[in-house]
Amino acid sequence: MASLRLLVASLTLALAGRAVAQQGAEQPVRVPEQGGEYQGVSPGQGGPNKKKSEKSDVPAPPKRRPGRPTITWIGFQDEGGGSARVFVQSSHGFSFDQKVQGGELVVTLPELRLGHYNFQRFMDTSFFDTPLKTVQARPTKHGVELHVKFKGNAARQADARQETAQDGYHYLYLDFGAGGGGDAKGG
Repeated sequence: MASLRLLVASLTLALAGRAVAQQGAEQPVRVPEQGGEYQGVSPGQGGPNKKKSEKSDVPAPPKRRPGRPTITWIGFQDEGGGSARVFVQSSHGFSFDQKVQGGELVVTLPELRLGHYNFQRFMDTSFFDTPLKTVQARPTKHGVELHVKFKGNAARQADARQETAQDGYHYLYLDFGAGGGGDAKGG
């Protein structure tokens, strides 16, 4: 008698499972739309072509700026034609120095600290048609070092400039052309 109950229960579960599977098969599977070419973000501007009413992919700046000079964003942009830009956003103005060491460019940011531990994770830029392979920030005793590795170990200095953008943050732009490097030192 117990085995009969077990058989009935098993059949009931099997039929119920089949009915649920058939219901699921009747509904179309939603596939996310494939967008066009990756457009990235623009420092100081939010996401590409964003209206104020649209939600930005970029987190809003903190309502209160950190008291100490802090890196609030590290980014990469494919500039087309084999050129690339790495940028650092900071809550305060800062100085920097760059030099090629051991096959990579090391940009020293002595007064800054990382605003979030995730900024230590490397950015893999190797899939873009640029000379850059990876970018990684590393905290030091006296600030932060930004390590830029190149494809083919062709390390060189960047064309560097600083500015304060319309969002009130301070930016360091490191531009890498398709061919040669820059010679800008610290600011």
